[in-house]
Amino acid sequence: MIYQFGVNKNLQKEKGFTLLEVLVAIVMLVISLSVVIKIYTNYIKDYDAFLQDINDIQQVKKYIYNIKEGYEELPSVKQSYESAGYGIRKKIYIYKDKPVIIYYIIDTVKNYTKYTKILYLKTIML
Repeated sequence: MIYQFGVNKNLQKEKGFTLLEVLVAIVMLVISLSVVIKIYTNYIKDYDAFLQDINDIQQVKKYIYNIKEGYEELPSVKQSYESAGYGIRKKIYIYKDKPVIIYYIIDTVKNYTKYTKILYLKTIML
C-alpha cells in the first residue's frame, strides 16, 4: 500500500490505495480469471471426447461378448488381423471407422487342439 502524504486541516497522514494500484489489481484478476475459464472449457471439451471413447469401447465389448440389452441389435463392428511378427497376430476391432480394441494373440497347438492365448489387450483412446 502506498501512503499518500497530503496536508489536511489536522495534519494527519491520508491512507488508501491509489488508482494505479486498483487498476493493476483488476487487470491481474481479469487475467487469472481468463486463464481459469480457458482451462475449464478445455476440460469440458476433453471430457466429451473421453466419454465418446468410453462409449465406443462399451459398444465393442457388447459385440465381443454378445450382450444384448432389451431388443436392441448388436453394434456393427469390423474385425481385422495383422501379423505382429514372431507368430503373434494382432486382432483389431474397428467401430465407427476407428480402431477401438486390439488383442495381441498367439495360437498354440497342444494335443492336436488349437488354443488362442491373449498376450496383451490394448484399448485405443484417440
